[in-house]
Amino acid sequence: MTLNDMLDQDIEFQSEVRLCYYDYDKDERIKADWVRDPGLYESCCNAEVRYIYTDKEKEENGELIIYIEVRNPFED
Repeated sequence: MTLNDMLDQDIEFQSEVRLCYYDYDKDERIKADWVRDPGLYESCCNAEVRYIYTDKEKEENGELIIYIEVRNPFED
């Protein structure tokens, strides 16, 4: 299932949601941002979801954010 599939099924998120993938080579979470890189964001919207979890964001006063982590779109 992809993020677009969830939205097509009328699944609603009741909190801030961030789309991301994990780059195991760099050992870091890469956020997909529509404004900064619309192509990456669209690729991630159509990638299979691996995990859905919450994490606190330091830059947002510790607010819990829902992360939807997809498979790395640059790996086979």
